[in-house]
This record gives sequence, C-alpha cells and structure tokens, in this order.
Amino acid sequence: MIIFLFSILWGILITLILVSPISYYPLLFAIFLFSILIFVFSRKYFTINIKYIPVSIIFFFLSYALCSYFVFTPKKYSYPNFSNLDSLKRAVIFYSEGEMEKYTPFYANYFFKNENLIIKPILCYKIKNFYYKIGTNYKNDELLKVAKEVKNSILNYKPYYFYIAFEGYVPKIQDAINSAIKDGCKTIYLINYTSKEVDSKINKEIDLEFLRDRGITIKFSRPVYTSDIFINYFVNKINNLPKRFKGILIYDDKSTTSEKLKDRLVKYGFLESGILISKDLRSSFDYYKSQNISEVLLINLAGSGCGYEEEILMQELTKYTSSFKIHAIKSWGYDMELVKAAISEFKKIEN
Repeated sequence: MIIFLFSILWGILITLILVSPISYYPLLFAIFLFSILIFVFSRKYFTINIKYIPVSIIFFFLSYALCSYFVFTPKKYSYPNFSNLDSLKRAVIFYSEGEMEKYTPFYANYFFKNENLIIKPILCYKIKNFYYKIGTNYKNDELLKVAKEVKNSILNYKPYYFYIAFEGYVPKIQDAINSAIKDGCKTIYLINYTSKEVDSKINKEIDLEFLRDRGITIKFSRPVYTSDIFINYFVNKINNLPKRFKGILIYDDKSTTSEKLKDRLVKYGFLESGILISKDLRSSFDYYKSQNISEVLLINLAGSGCGYEEEILMQELTKYTSSFKIHAIKSWGYDMELVKAAISEFKKIEN
C-alpha cells in the first residue's frame, strides 16, 4: 500500500513542477528528492509486489490528472444583486484577447484550454520557459492604449460606464459584467476588439440567457477585424511603406477581411501573384522561392497585439531568413484608425 501513496505523491509533484513558476522549484524539488530518499531507505520495511506496479502507475496518472484539473479549473462566479438596475444606466465593455504579463499557470490555460488534462501541464512547461526568456509580456499595453482612446471618445460622447475585459487575463468578462451590474447598468454593449465572433464563446463562461431573463440587455458588436476602417488601415500602412514588396504574405485564414485586403492592395498596384493568404509558412516560402521573390513582407492579420503567439511566429520566421529577407508587421499595433474602427462598430449596435 505504501507504493500507492508514493505514486500519488509523485503524480502531484510532477504536475506542480511542470506548471508552477520557476521560483517554486527549490521547494518542489527538495520535497521530490526527500520523498525519493524516504522511499529508498524505507525499502527494507516493505516489499514491492509486482502485481501492484500497474495499479501504482494508474494512481500516478490519476493524481497527476486530478492535480491538473484543480490547477486549471476556473473559479465559479456569483452574480451581484439585480435589484438596483436602472434603465438609464448603460455600460460599454472593451473586450480583447489579452495575455498574462508574467507567467501564471492558471492564465497559461488560455493558450491550450481545449487540450486534455494530461497534456496541459506539459504545454504549460513550454510556455513557462518562453516567459522565463522574455521576462514580461507587453501585449496588454498596446490593447490598453486602444481601450483608453476608445473610452475617452465614448465618454466625451455620452456618460456611459466603461469597463475592460480580457479573454486571457484579468479583468475577465465575468468581472466586467459583474461590475456593470453592481453599478446598476441595465444595458451592456460589448465592443469586440478581436478577429472572431465571441457570442458563443462568452456564453460558455456566462449564462447570457439568465442575465437577459433578469432584464439585462447585452449587445455584441461585430469583430473590429471585419470593419472597413480596419482593412483600410492595413492597406494604407502597407502602401505608405518606403519600399514596395513583390512578396506579401498575409498571415491569416482566408476570410472576407483577408480577401478584401488582398484585393485592395492589388488595386494599389501590388502584384496579385505575389500576395498570399496563408498560415502555412513552409508552403508560402516555397512558393516565393519558385517565383524568385527573395524579399517578403509578412502581415500578421490575426494578432491584435504582440504577445506570446506573435513572438513564436517571429521565431518560426527565423527558419527562412537564410534564404529570404523578411520584414514583418507583427500585430495590429496601436493606431487611431483602430480606435475609429472600434467606435464605428460600437455605434452600429448602440441604438
């Protein structure tokens, strides 16, 4: 039976070592080594029956999976009192991706929340090493600059309550909605500063029907990514570069937005044969090589700010720098045109 207890302990410790911040390593490794020493020196007091080994392995993985479950399970939210809702009070939530600034296992789950519990600690370990190298992630800074300008513009227009919510960090959408309800807002507008529709995603985290049954109106804007202002922002950004590139790789899935961007670039005189829409770097650069195009501009249309995934993309690009001269627009960045795009989408749902 003792072997079962050690199996459970080691399963928990392995999980914690994989997911915990590096500052916890001395304590966790000390406990792990101490447990091994106890196991070795106590061997003379018990014998290991071979038939118990498979069961011990099962206990190890069960404790590993349970520990992973408790680390990554989101906390439950309770709603505040609905009695103070006022039909004259309205809230605007600026909703964007967002990422943790320093490594934290709970928020690392944002990158792989759909993976199974066995894989999550291993993926967490990879992200932890990346954060150890970069120190601080500044993606939120770009997003907050846009949010600040959106807030100033909207509050100069009407006395709304304004909140920020990040998909992958705090404050989360639950925090923003709870704050709006506490402040008595009966109508909530959500500015979707992402590249995808978020209604169904948010509905998995918050029971929107429950809120609507309590008299709260929630309206979602289209993704800012779909705005015509957004597309023209990139057209002008590329067209105003000091150099015209024969090869332009729009790093994105094929969508109405990416196709419109390509079409408008062609109208400005860029060669259609040199513009690709793809997330497959290898096939894209193979194509450029076959076309004798050695200088490529990559536009990351999928990234709202330069964070973890954008830096990974930049690392992937280094595989091709020996054969190509690569320039990159890493993410949307910060620009007043993006602020205008966000406000434009908000106005479409305001009334």
